[in-house]
Amino acid sequence: RRNNKKSKVTRSKSNLEDLHSFSREYIAKKLRSIKISSQEFDIPKTMYELLRRRPIPATFMGPVDHASLGERYKVFVNPSVSEVLCTTTFEALAMGKFAIIPVHESNKFFLQFPNCLGYKDKWEFAASLRWALTHEPEPLTPELANEFTWEAATD
Repeated sequence: RRNNKKSKVTRSKSNLEDLHSFSREYIAKKLRSIKISSQEFDIPKTMYELLRRRPIPATFMGPVDHASLGERYKVFVNPSVSEVLCTTTFEALAMGKFAIIPVHESNKFFLQFPNCLGYKDKWEFAASLRWALTHEPEPLTPELANEFTWEAATD
């Protein structure tokens, strides 16, 4: 049994060394693929730092006319806590979409709308997202729709 245990430890160390070797090779490959330019940049010091810099798997469509979004999308997520009266959140709610935002002083105005789903932690965020994906946004009442007018903004 001791030999068996020792061989497991040896295999485990071997696997770790293989992974470490792979990591070094991967980093070296990535560094070789970086094109040198006149700009200075920091070379990643660890595998974690290198992987953290990878782009997110998303497609940014650039400017899009709101009318073209139509029924295609019904949920807008804005995790920002630094944009006071964020225009994109305002526009999403005005279009009758769900807006999922953190409960924060900068987002207080939006929380009055029934389609605005606030969250305080990752669990509430997940619950809000699930709710939004499985329900339809409520139509705006005339009173709430009035909140999105220039008259209300300048009043």
